[in-house]
Amino acid sequence: MTCLADKFGMFHPSITVEAFRKHADYGLATGPQEHPEDRVATTRAGEAGTRPYHDIPFKHIVDLLLKVNASLFGRAADVRHELDYQVWEDVSFPDGKIYIPGVIAHKTTTIEPPELVAHRIVRYANIMGHENVIAGTDCGMGTVCTRTLRGPR
Repeated sequence: MTCLADKFGMFHPSITVEAFRKHADYGLATGPQEHPEDRVATTRAGEAGTRPYHDIPFKHIVDLLLKVNASLFGRAADVRHELDYQVWEDVSFPDGKIYIPGVIAHKTTTIEPPELVAHRIVRYANIMGHENVIAGTDCGMGTVCTRTLRGPR
């Protein structure tokens, strides 16, 4: 399920949302059925050779994401996904599961102020319950920060 969001932009020629959902749902139905529940199911943005503007909107795949047998679900931090929290206002998050929203991004030179990060965390906690949310960073954060701190080679 990792990279589900950006696989949408990998089809050439492009496919419709309906065709993509059918493709993704088929992959879930025919994939391995025995998954340990202690896995994390995520959707990333622009990490599989595509740009984030090719991502399928989260509202079109949230139900597919929740089909995965996982105890933790996550979403990448990216300004294009700032409003993804709205999906959870209409979709019930499963009991006993944890959501890891990305609240710090690395694909920008702008550093989020602590108040904005706190606002993002509180926003999800208010919707899903504070016991169901763990704040996360964007995927790849460690490698980008490490390169940046070392300076030019």
